[in-house]
Amino acid sequence: DKLVHRHPHIYGDVEVTSEEEVKANWEKLKLKEGKKSVLEGVPKSLPALVKAARIQEKAKGIGFEWENREDVWSKVREEMEELAEEVNSGAPPEKVEDEYGDVLFSLINYARF
Repeated sequence: DKLVHRHPHIYGDVEVTSEEEVKANWEKLKLKEGKKSVLEGVPKSLPALVKAARIQEKAKGIGFEWENREDVWSKVREEMEELAEEVNSGAPPEKVEDEYGDVLFSLINYARF
């Protein structure tokens, strides 16, 4: 039964101490069931900012998370520098757009802290 399988902390012998551990186990179980990525469950139709926040929550669920807000802010600064480099070098609009997206993604990540 899917319900029992996906909740081993309730119906099985898996012990967890936090909501984060429950979510991490959930994502790992879904991958074992055949999903190719933890990001598969994020609807493509979501508005971009909501989608970015959901992707980051999913990534957090499998252990990809920053330790503190200073590290995230360093990443924001790094992405802003990369954007400035592309703009100042006269890069094609696609490259500038990619870097701009990275800046926004990093800022959304910072907003979660």
